[in-house]
Amino acid sequence: MSDLSQPQFTLEYLSALSAAGIHPATLVDVLSEFESELHIETNTRPSAPELFSAFFTIYLLSLILEHDLNEARFLLQRIPQTRQKDPQIETATKLVKALYTRSYPEIYATLALPEWSAAAIPLVNRVEQDFKKSTFSLLSKAYTTITPGSVNLYLGLDTPEEETIKNLVSEGWSYDAERKLLKPSVKYNSGVSRVGQMDDRIERLTSLVTHLADV
Repeated sequence: MSDLSQPQFTLEYLSALSAAGIHPATLVDVLSEFESELHIETNTRPSAPELFSAFFTIYLLSLILEHDLNEARFLLQRIPQTRQKDPQIETATKLVKALYTRSYPEIYATLALPEWSAAAIPLVNRVEQDFKKSTFSLLSKAYTTITPGSVNLYLGLDTPEEETIKNLVSEGWSYDAERKLLKPSVKYNSGVSRVGQMDDRIERLTSLVTHLADV
């Protein structure tokens, strides 16, 4: 792997950065330092189009991981029009818009598109897992009951509803077969233990989402 402590503005470095599992805030800081240099590189090097595509895609994905969609939208506005037709940048743009409007089917469909380059794939995978985890956590707090089909929709799962029910029930959820509704089993209680209960619940839900995604 490239030495990330001595950054050089190359496609190889961007690929290593994407695959390193670095905290998104750190990724954003590093990439922001490169933005002005990018415009020089794209005018002087034959690999500039590929470098440009990888840089802005990885930058956008890092901002998404940092849950900063507003800055991602501002970054889209800074991409020159001559570069906006790049297939990968178009795909990243589509993802930002789908996330901003919370269009769940569009989000998962875009994440699965083939336009993502090898350099971007590690971050694409991180974005998908992070989005599923945060969505599952949100659903557990926003709904007292929810249909299995809705769970599949919000989490981008293509498993049969019966399999979704089985996995959720195994984690302590209940299922009302007559009403065909799932119900989260853990409720937040008032008092000093509430924070700990929330942490435990989110940890369990995170593990469950990972399991469901692998089914």
